[in-house]
Amino acid sequence: MSLTKPRLVLAVLLFITAAVHSQNLEALKLDAEAGDPKAQVNLGNAYYYGDGIPQNLGESARWYGKAAEQGNAEGQFNLEYAYYAYLQGKGVAQDDGEAAFWFIAAAEKNQPEAQYYLGVLLEAGRGINKNLSYATRLFSYAAELGHSYAQYELGRSFMNGRGISMDPFAAYVWFAIAYDTASRNNDVELMKMADSSRALVALELSYSQVIEARLKAMEFSPEKQP
Repeated sequence: MSLTKPRLVLAVLLFITAAVHSQNLEALKLDAEAGDPKAQVNLGNAYYYGDGIPQNLGESARWYGKAAEQGNAEGQFNLEYAYYAYLQGKGVAQDDGEAAFWFIAAAEKNQPEAQYYLGVLLEAGRGINKNLSYATRLFSYAAELGHSYAQYELGRSFMNGRGISMDPFAAYVWFAIAYDTASRNNDVELMKMADSSRALVALELSYSQVIEARLKAMEFSPEKQP
């Protein structure tokens, strides 16, 4: 049986697919250049992942920035996440302050990932004045929305009295919630961290308090984003 014909058909299909993708990309560029924020985000994604176009992290950040300047929440988050990822100067110039600026913009739109990362920057004083109280408040916002790492950090805040009054009971509750969320996400590393931390704070609680904290954690249901 000859394989020439199937190979020829496959080559034609691949050529047609590439041509269509190229046309779509050109249309996307035109829409992005015309100021469509959604197209700007999608073009930024194409550059970020190298999807049908050579990967260019600087260009991805530039298009995310254009969308962000128009108040597009996805563009704001992608840009500040890019800045956070690029703190080593990969794709964009290293700039903690610029990262914090865009984290703030997205956090104000109730983006839990942005709230978490802004909390991390505030806790360390990177690109923004150190503020443990505000960092903990942001962890709380993101934790209520179901962000597993924010839940863990909120537990640490209660455990260490970091920006909030020390409260072993509340710390246990949030470590347990973080563990459950991490379990659903198959995040083994965070599960280990949360389990170790709740075991530590359990030493400061009575048996009945531990049971009560476990029950309270089981009642947790993340808030829906508006």
